[in-house]
Amino acid sequence: MADQLARAEDFEKKAEKKLSGWGLFGSKFEDAADLFDKAANSFKLAKSWDKAGSTYVKLANCHLKLESKHEASQAYVDAAHCYKKTNISGMYVSSYRYLM
Repeated sequence: MADQLARAEDFEKKAEKKLSGWGLFGSKFEDAADLFDKAANSFKLAKSWDKAGSTYVKLANCHLKLESKHEASQAYVDAAHCYKKTNISGMYVSSYRYLM
């Protein structure tokens, strides 16, 4: 489980770096979305639900930048499911707020 957590943090760090850098070839938001998705799945495997939820929100923001509303809404739903498992009631409610 520790290796999944380290892997997830590495993916998240790479995604953040993609967003802060210049995108010469392709879309930096597409690349970052792919890395955020891998990070969120790795956080889920490590059962780090709060980090998985926050990473899904970052993924949704990338999809919104790409004008892919369906994929963004799915990422918000995934974030809500993760937050639901953390017993932090306010977090998953804020994820659904973006869907309305």
